[in-house]
Amino acid sequence: MVSGVIAARPQNGQGLVGVAPNAKILPVTVAKQSFDPVAVVVEGIGYAAARGADVINMSFGGSVDYVPNEDLADAILEVQTKNPKIVFLAAAGNENFNEVSLPATMLGVVSVGATDLNGKRAPDSNFGTGVDFVAPGGDVANQELGAIGGILTTGATWVDGFWQGISVPDYFWGGALDPQGRYIWTNGTSFASPAVAGVVALMKGEDPKRQLNRDRLIAILKTTASDKELNVSKEEIEFYNSIAKKTRLSNSITPKKYFFSSGLVNAAAVKGVKRSH
Repeated sequence: MVSGVIAARPQNGQGLVGVAPNAKILPVTVAKQSFDPVAVVVEGIGYAAARGADVINMSFGGSVDYVPNEDLADAILEVQTKNPKIVFLAAAGNENFNEVSLPATMLGVVSVGATDLNGKRAPDSNFGTGVDFVAPGGDVANQELGAIGGILTTGATWVDGFWQGISVPDYFWGGALDPQGRYIWTNGTSFASPAVAGVVALMKGEDPKRQLNRDRLIAILKTTASDKELNVSKEEIEFYNSIAKKTRLSNSITPKKYFFSSGLVNAAAVKGVKRSH
């Protein structure tokens, strides 16, 4: 599902299109494969870097499984130091907390929160000063939109024989466009993060000689992002006011910046790369 957000490519003129359909995906499995999830993630990051990945998207995280996180922080820092052009991104988390999950909270990792399709913060998305950007993550619980309020992406196995003797599941397939879940509506910061990864992939495509480093690419993302079309609810403003009193937030951190940081990532960043050459 995450890969589909980034690089889905229609076949025979049919199907959905990912943000960067010509991007190459290097799939690295790191979740639920060990009693020590940090060790698996560390190995996965090293593997991706060794294979020449330009972008490392981490659509996973938490506040329990990844503590203590010194090994993970060291691994990310080591890869960043050796490969200053690799961009790390991670899902901010879906706990509705005013802090982001690990590994999104790591130094040098772009933390991505989620919005719904109406320009509001997705109700489960983490927020606060730890978020760097937001991108559409959808909200399938939206009573007005239902399943189509989510992010449509690829899912299931795409193998008809797999379903022999198996009833089509009702849960999670929701309003998918086909009975076997080849396409699926989903939501969460795990699908906002790869949307930004797809934009970074497009940016890399305009920089074939890899002249721009990670910091420059992120700076371009910031200058092209915007919160103009985003909306903060009355409840969020009340929460912001209470936090501002308790923590003495800087006056530069407006309610929109508190919930959306630099704002909604815009693929206009690709033009920003062109202008950099």
